[in-house]
Amino acid sequence: MVDGGGNVIPDAVIHVQFSVVGPGEIAATGNANSAEMASFRPARNTFGERCWQLYDLKVHLAR
Repeated sequence: MVDGGGNVIPDAVIHVQFSVVGPGEIAATGNANSAEMASFRPARNTFGERCWQLYDLKVHLAR
């Protein structure tokens, strides 16, 4: 994360909202903060400049 002056802020906590467009769903989210246990919510705070989303792609093949 950087501020308006381009300075890196390594301990910034930013609220992130995840979403999926198309045939899929959010399977889990994370940020490596062991104090936060809510892994299946579509919104997280960053921790150490990071957070991630794991999604399950729902694709049905025609036979």
